[in-house]
Amino acid sequence: MRIWILAFLALTSCIEQPETRKESPAPAKVSDPIEAPEEDIVKEGLSLKITDSQSTGFGFEILQGTSPLIIQPHIPAIQGIKGFKTKEQASVIGNYMIYKINNGIMPPSISVQDLDSLEITY
Repeated sequence: MRIWILAFLALTSCIEQPETRKESPAPAKVSDPIEAPEEDIVKEGLSLKITDSQSTGFGFEILQGTSPLIIQPHIPAIQGIKGFKTKEQASVIGNYMIYKINNGIMPPSISVQDLDSLEITY
C-alpha cells in the first residue's frame, strides 16, 4: 500500500502546472487626441514615428532609441495592405502598442475588436 501512495505522490509532483498568461486588457476609449502626431512621441524609451505612403495611407514605426522595433506600414488585423486614413488613427494604434510593450504584453498584437473599440475605420 505504501508503494501505491509513494507512486501517486511522485506522479502528482511531476505534473507541471499550466503557466498563467497575461491577457491583453480591453483598450480604453481614447479621449485625448494626440496634439502633434507628426512628431515623435517618447514613452519609456520607445518612440512613435508616423509614416506616410502615397499609395496606402499612414502607418507608424515604433523605435527603441534609433533602432526600429516595429515597422507597421498598414492597419494590423485586417486583410490586405491598407493604411490608416489619418495620422491620428495611426498614432492611437501605435501608442496602444507601446502601452502593451511597456506593460509586458507580448506580442503587442492588435485585433479587429481593438480597432473597433478604438474607433479606427478600415
